[in-house]
Amino acid sequence: MPVGHMIKCILTYQTAFWREKGFSGEILAGSSTECPFCVIFDATSPSGNAVLVGFIASQQASQWSSKESGERREAVLSSLVKYLGPEARSFIHYEEKDWAKEDYSSGCPVNVMAPGLLTYYHILPPQPEEALWQDPLGRHGDGHPVVRLHERGGFGGSG
Repeated sequence: MPVGHMIKCILTYQTAFWREKGFSGEILAGSSTECPFCVIFDATSPSGNAVLVGFIASQQASQWSSKESGERREAVLSSLVKYLGPEARSFIHYEEKDWAKEDYSSGCPVNVMAPGLLTYYHILPPQPEEALWQDPLGRHGDGHPVVRLHERGGFGGSG
């Protein structure tokens, strides 16, 4: 299964202005051509270093990956202004990482298998021949002491 595509954006600020405005700093955005990110998190440190971390993911990441870093940064900032106000433009530093261009991972640290992917490629899980699992003493699923304790009502009479 191929890894997903993700671009991580980190913006540092003098203060966590979004908190001062009563915002959490967490933004969930739908796919659009104007807003590149799908999610933003408040990653402000306990010592007060104000940071927003965002992710451009999936098809959006594939589309935005071909653009220049400055264009991505401007799109991220424009979208943040819509959500958090004009203070979003007053960042100290912007950093981004396009995980698809990372030499060792060639993609993002997260991937999700789409429904039907295995059957589409005719990769079916093997049929179990016996029990699905076996504990170190050789007992199968229904013989585990916790299961037997439950059957005897060992969990508050819920047996």
